[in-house]
Order: sequence, then structure tokens, then C-alpha cells
Amino acid sequence: MDDDLTRFLANLEPIAVEDVSWGSRMRLRMTAYLTDVMPPLRLVTSARAIVIHGDRILVAEDVDGERHVLPGGRLEASELPEAALHREIAEETGWQVEGVRQLGVLDFRHLTPKPPDYRYPYPTFIQVIYRAEAIWHDPGRVIDDDHVVGAELVPVPMVRAIALSPVQRCLIDAAIGGRSTDRQGRNRPQ
Repeated sequence: MDDDLTRFLANLEPIAVEDVSWGSRMRLRMTAYLTDVMPPLRLVTSARAIVIHGDRILVAEDVDGERHVLPGGRLEASELPEAALHREIAEETGWQVEGVRQLGVLDFRHLTPKPPDYRYPYPTFIQVIYRAEAIWHDPGRVIDDDHVVGAELVPVPMVRAIALSPVQRCLIDAAIGGRSTDRQGRNRPQ
């Protein structure tokens, strides 16, 4: 494992772990950590957020009909994670956000061989996860893409009824449930 990543993760405690498949050939282990410390930027591939508006959470739907609570996406060349977050949320959902604060990270480890022409860090890459407040909506900012086909603000009790992954459930709890972390990633009450 990368020495910088080993040091970064050394004092963090996982809040959830799950195996995921991307496409037919890529299997990964995803581990969620709560931390407000930025990981090594060269390993960060995307930025995502739990987006809150009052007592509602922004729920996105992908082309396969899957619903999720982590809108956001890939960083462009030389783009910082928070800038990518603002751009991606606007492009995917039309929402502008403020009050952005880092909530944690998702550490992805490949369980399969490196795909040909793979241009991202291997065998591990990071997604930075934020908590953000939705402040205004402009549907004209949405860009048609091949991933997100819609998004809506859903009351928290209804979000809890959606079939979400364990990682997403833990991140929702951290975003709305009064949990935060100190700089070493240890849980503490707010």
C-alpha cells in the first residue's frame, strides 16, 4: 500500500465496509471513514456529498433506476475536491450548495487485476465525502450525462425506506445524526 495512504488511514476507524462491482469486470472493497482531514490529493478521484435541505436529503437516480444519496463525481485535471463537488452537483442535479464541510472518505481497493487503459490510481483510490446544504435549484444547470437521470429532495424518513447500501446509511447518520469526528477520525458527539 502507498506510504502516504497508510499514514493517513492509520488513526481512522472504519464505519462501514462493503464489496462493490463496477461493470462486469471490476470488483472493489469500499471502506468508509469519518474524518475532516483531506487524504493525499493524488489518490482522490472524486468528490461526493450528502446534500441536505431542511428535513430532506437529495436523492439521485441513475440510468439503471438505482437511487443513491451521494451525488458528485470525478475531479477534472488540477481541480480541487470541493470545486469538483460544486460543479458536479450542479451538473447532475441543478442544485447549488453551501455550508460544505468534509464528512469523511471512501477508500476503494481493487479486488481484480488492473483493467487495460485504466487511468486512475491503482490499486487504491479515494472519494472525499462532504455534507452540504442545498440553497437554490436551477434545472437549467443540469447537463445530460450517462449516469444521473434525476434527483429530488426526499424527507429523511422516506430516505431511510430506500434500499441504500450500508455505507450510504452510515454516511446519512453521520451527516444528520449528530456524529462527527476529531482530526484523527475518532467518533465524538456533537
